Amino acid sequence: MIRDLGSRRSRVFASLLALLAGAGCGADSHPLGRDDVTGFPPGDAVGSTFSGRYQLLSAAITSCYCRVGGCTALSITIQPGPATLVQQDGALTMTDYERVTSTGGVNADGTFTVGSAQELPGAAVYTRTDGKFVLVNGQPDSFDSTATSTYIIAMPGPAVDLDCDLVVACSSRYVGP
Repeated sequence: MIRDLGSRRSRVFASLLALLAGAGCGADSHPLGRDDVTGFPPGDAVGSTFSGRYQLLSAAITSCYCRVGGCTALSITIQPGPATLVQQDGALTMTDYERVTSTGGVNADGTFTVGSAQELPGAAVYTRTDGKFVLVNGQPDSFDSTATSTYIIAMPGPAVDLDCDLVVACSSRYVGP
């Protein structure tokens, strides 16, 4: 299902095109689709311990493979605002600075998986994020995660066509409820 998000479309394109600037290429990978990033079951966590706002501190491309376009022109930009995570027992929702929402599950040991599918005319981004929260004295401190994404841009005219898989290692710090 393709949904038109109006002005959000230009922000998504801008975000995707902001990626166009220096990382190395990796081995062939399987492109992600909607079914790969949605429908994750809740985990076995209880409560809302991991809920809060988390600021992305670092992000680095660890692998890249492009079926169309090239990896040499890709980089990551750190978001200026925090992501909001909401835990309701084993269910976890992550909403980033751009209001992209990922859903999935979290386990009592702090491991989690969330996913999102952004589909617009001419562009799609499918992302699965796996990570682990760190607690200090029973309170949230941070999480490390790996985001695996497929970016597809196909625009008419003299535009950039891109079909790439990226793996990005991230670290985020808890900044408050």
